[in-house]
Amino acid sequence: MTHLRIDNFFDDFEAESKAALNADYTDYDHLGVNYKGICVVEDTVSKEKIETAIGAKFKEFICFYRNYDASMKQGTWIHCDPVIGTYSAIAFLNTKERCNGGLAFWRHRALNTDGSYTQEQEKALGVSQDLYQQIHRDGFHEERWEMIDYVAMQPNRIVIFDSMRFHSRYPDKQTDRCIKAFFGKL
Repeated sequence: MTHLRIDNFFDDFEAESKAALNADYTDYDHLGVNYKGICVVEDTVSKEKIETAIGAKFKEFICFYRNYDASMKQGTWIHCDPVIGTYSAIAFLNTKERCNGGLAFWRHRALNTDGSYTQEQEKALGVSQDLYQQIHRDGFHEERWEMIDYVAMQPNRIVIFDSMRFHSRYPDKQTDRCIKAFFGKL
């Protein structure tokens, strides 16, 4: 699966969007990275909808609202999320008037790969920690990547994808972005 796009994901989008806009946001530290504008929430209904869409049940699951505003300085960071989940999903909660940008998927030009390696691939290829440090550094330099897919932000749209895939919000100059992010481990 490259990605799965589902429109009209939330049964009551207006209530979901309002809950996100009224949430209490804080900084969230995970594996040494500080994420701004996070509000961790429970959502078993969405979890079950995502499980149905991918045809599998999660052993672990986390979701949170994330709210960016124009004052937050966070450059486009091309990355993948294999540590936090097997699958990632981004639900766009912006109203139509506030939709700007979307979600981009990338291939690393020098390494010719569109995602991180599994442990089996790491062993077979002799992948070192230096490689992951290079990918992390390169994630801040768009010219080192080729955009291979893009999903425009639309109200009540969710994009589900393999957490190993390189992705980012796009473009870097988004004004506002309110999302609900989901990560599930099989």
